[in-house]
Order: sequence, then C-alpha cells, then structure tokens
Amino acid sequence: MLGAHVFEDEGYRQGETEKRIRANTHLRYNFEKVKGLTAGIAANVQQSKGGTFLIWQDDTTGAFIPGSGIGQTGSTLSEYTSDRVTLDPYLIYSPGKWIHKLRTRYFYTSNENNTQQGATSRLYYAEYLVQKRFNEQINISIGSSGSRTQVHGDLYSKQSGQNIAVYAQGDGDFGKLNVSLGGRIEGGEISGKSFDPQYLFRTGVSYQAWLGGFIRSSFGQGFRFPSIAEKFIRTQVGSIVIYPNEELKTERGWSAEMGVKQVLQIKSWRGMLDGSVFITEFSDMMEFSFGAWGNPLTDPLFGLGFKSVNIGNTRIRGFEFSIAGDGKIGKFNQTILAGYTRIDPIQTDFLASRDTARNSSTENILKYRFRHLLKFDSETSYKKISLGLSARYYTNIENIDAAFEGAIPGVKNYRDQQPKDNWIFDVRMGWQIIKILRFNFIVKNVLNEEFMTRPADIQAPRTYSVALNLRIG
Repeated sequence: MLGAHVFEDEGYRQGETEKRIRANTHLRYNFEKVKGLTAGIAANVQQSKGGTFLIWQDDTTGAFIPGSGIGQTGSTLSEYTSDRVTLDPYLIYSPGKWIHKLRTRYFYTSNENNTQQGATSRLYYAEYLVQKRFNEQINISIGSSGSRTQVHGDLYSKQSGQNIAVYAQGDGDFGKLNVSLGGRIEGGEISGKSFDPQYLFRTGVSYQAWLGGFIRSSFGQGFRFPSIAEKFIRTQVGSIVIYPNEELKTERGWSAEMGVKQVLQIKSWRGMLDGSVFITEFSDMMEFSFGAWGNPLTDPLFGLGFKSVNIGNTRIRGFEFSIAGDGKIGKFNQTILAGYTRIDPIQTDFLASRDTARNSSTENILKYRFRHLLKFDSETSYKKISLGLSARYYTNIENIDAAFEGAIPGVKNYRDQQPKDNWIFDVRMGWQIIKILRFNFIVKNVLNEEFMTRPADIQAPRTYSVALNLRIG
C-alpha cells in the first residue's frame, strides 16, 4: 500500500497558515513455508510548515490578529517547521489457537521555530503479546511493553524517560453474558528519577436481559506520569511564559459506568437507544494553570504564565444519552445520530478561600469545562444525491484562570458581553457522479456564529469547501 497527502491552508487568522506534505507505505509478507507467520512494516514521513496562533491582540479589531502582531518582539505567533518519521515493524505468528504479536515503533520528531525554542525527540517502543482461545468462549491475553524517549532542545539539556509494563486480560463469551477482567503493572522514570510502580485493574460486564436489550457496567483505573516537557521545559510565546515544574506528581484515577442499550427494528428502520451514568475521580490531577509562577521583577508579565500543576483531587459525574438509526422515508434513505452529555466537574478538596482567588468563578467547578454538550447529525439521500445537517451545542465555559482575565486584553470583556451558549450548524451536499468519483460541497458554521473553546481563541467563521474524491481499487 502506498499513499501521499498534500495540504495547504491560508487560515482565517493573521499568520496562522499551514503547509503539509506526507507519504506513507505499508508492506506485508505472508510466509508460505511457515504457516501463520506474517511480517510487515508501516512507514510515515511528514513535513509541515506554518504559523501557530496562541493569543489574540484584543477582543475587538484584534480578535484575529496575534498579540503584538507578526514579526514583532513579543508576538504570540510562532513560525515553525516540523519533521516527523514513523517506522512500525511487526511480526504476527498464529499457529492454531495461539497468536503471538511483536509490535515495535521508532518515532522521530524535529520542531524548529523562529523563537529559538526548537526540540528533537526520539521514541523507541516494543510490545510482545500472546493470546490463546479456549473452548471458543474464553480468550486470554498476556503481554509486556516498554518505551524509551530521548529529547534535547534549545532551552534545556538532553533529557530521557522510559516506561515498562506487564499486563494480562481475560475475556469470556457465555451466550447472553460477556465478561472482561484485566490488570496492569507499570513503572517509569524521567532523567534518573523513578516513579512508584502503578497497579491497575479493569473489569466490564455486559448482559442481554431481554430481546434487543443489554445492560452493561465497567470499572477501570488509570494514571499519567508527568511528561518531560511539563517537568523541565521553560518556553515562551510572545510575552506568555510556560514554566517547568520538577515537583509534578503522578496523576492517578478511576472511572465507572453503568448503561443500558436497546436495539430496535421497526419495518425498514433499524436503530439503537443508549443511556449511561458515569463517574471519574482523580487524585493529584494535573492541569495547565495560568498564574504567577515566575519572578515578578525579571520575567515577562510580572511572572504570570502557564505551568502544569497538581490541582488536587477531582470528581466528574454525569450521564449521556444517544440515539442512532437508519431507514427509508418513501424513496429516501435517512440516517440520524444524536447524543447529549451532561457533566458535573468539581474539586473534592475545594477550598473557597484559596480556589476562588485563582479562579474566575466562585463556584466549585473545574476550569475550561462545558457542563452540557449536544451533537446531532442527519443525512438524507436519494439515488446519487445526499444532503446532510449537523449541529453542536456548547454551554458557557463557566470557570477559567482568574489571571487570564486580567493579563490578556479583552478576555473579561468578551466573556461578559458574548452569548453564554452556542449553537453551531454545518450543512453538506454530496453527488456520486460515477462509482469511483464523488463531489462534496460543505459549509461549516453556516450561521457564522462567533464562539470560543478557550479564552482568546475565536474559532473559524463560516467556511465553504469543495472536494472531489477519486477512489480506485
């Protein structure tokens, strides 16, 4: 398999452009003399150039202009050149009911920019997995993985990190009942400082309780080691400094879910209803926070900037509901997909005297979260023509870093003046000209709504695109 990709985007904000070229291949060989043995390698090479927009100039005439303009001292636009190379060799051996898989990866990245803040990294990864199926009902998986990262850049000396893990999982299919149990042990270190091994457990159960009706539940644990960038890199975009935090602790958490799914068949219509409730808790949760982390006398913005910190213990509870279906209305084919998610993200160790001083909200709600999110998509097709509509609904981001509103021009005024909620609509039209050739016309943000998913970062206005897709083979 061979592939190529060329992309160029002039962007909708001043200086935020992108040029990208990529080539990829996947080679696979089946050994005739060794039954069940397959070897292969996938490779991907990409170079991209452009500008990264971080913070606006202000909320009025400068909303699409980077802070301090382009090419000026203190500009919040950085120009970059990025190279990426990925090599993925693998072996698969499956004699009978046994399956052995060896997967490896070499990942090279080089990032250069006009602010002398470039970096180069290399990742080496390997994983061995063995699986065995017993009596067509139980499948056992046991494996081990390891990785090593080496990074060096303009702003810091050479750093390295490594992880190693062993894991096991069992899956059982007992007719109406499906069960999954698994565990994992993982440890690691960054530049000689090791982390305590993490012991993780997960389980899931699904049961068909009635015709087309399924009840499920799951529980799983997870963690995240701090990255090399979070612990050691100090960088700067314009006057915004990103500070390192060598004291950053490992984040650990767990999540649980209970849900019900109902499969429906009504004449030519097939559909699915799904609802669930969930809860996730974190200890020592890591989050990039904007605050006074630097020296107020020598650093830009009197020491204000971003730093990854452990904000404490958190809990996110919520529920979600989705519906999907397809069928016919007369001679028209119709598909519908919709989903709604409601969350309640809080700090379990919230202290009003401390947290209300550094947050924009006086309530106990995690920063940069949407409480409500709704998505909808519908497509109607007739012969070779299709028409589609999609919609997204975002509620207001209630809580951000308080320092953000004071340090970045226009952020507080914009949040006070603009609508609290946003409906974003996209429309599309497709025409299957012949079997291998398709024409698409798409309008995104058709009502030209102005909205943000983070402060000082207005999303794209109404955008038109035309595509001609040729598929061979």
